[in-house]
Amino acid sequence: MSVVSFAALSRIVVAGAAAAAGTVLIVGVPAHAEPPSPAAPAYGEQPGGGEPGGDERPGGGQAQAEGTWIEVSPSTVQAGDQVQIKASCKEKVDEAKAHSKAFGEIVLVPKWGFLTGDATVPENTRAGDYEVKLTCVKSGHADTNLKVIARSRPTHGPHTGGGGLAGSDGDGTLALVSGLATVTAGAGLAVALRRRRRLV
Repeated sequence: MSVVSFAALSRIVVAGAAAAAGTVLIVGVPAHAEPPSPAAPAYGEQPGGGEPGGDERPGGGQAQAEGTWIEVSPSTVQAGDQVQIKASCKEKVDEAKAHSKAFGEIVLVPKWGFLTGDATVPENTRAGDYEVKLTCVKSGHADTNLKVIARSRPTHGPHTGGGGLAGSDGDGTLALVSGLATVTAGAGLAVALRRRRRLV
């Protein structure tokens, strides 16, 4: 074999070895690569599989209990009667105000864990539905409704202490007068008949 042929053969062997080594290196890369990182959670999912807005939310379920609200008792009242107001503000306050066209404005003060106050609906208040509005210092407003009905009037007169005739209307008095007149007329007729018999 000539020198030229041997050199060419050597280059072929080296190239083949390099190609073989490269093939092994390419095939071996996946075996030494690091495992893929876990996929990021989708939008709106909570770590650990929790649902958004669930029980794990800080302070969940307490906003309504500590919210701003107002209630009136009774919710239906006659003009001239009194109502009791109970309310709550988010922040702790020494007082708040309740206002309505049915009774004006009153100040609510802390009592038994709530803000309370009493209001009297004037007798001349017109029947209808009225808004009752709570005003807190920082947590805004709340409102409820109050229904006012006309005050019922008695159909009979007041008791005067006159026994069974007390509180009756004019018909009873008229009947009594008519009865007395009948008795008087009868007595007069009897006296006249007696005098006539004596004369005969």
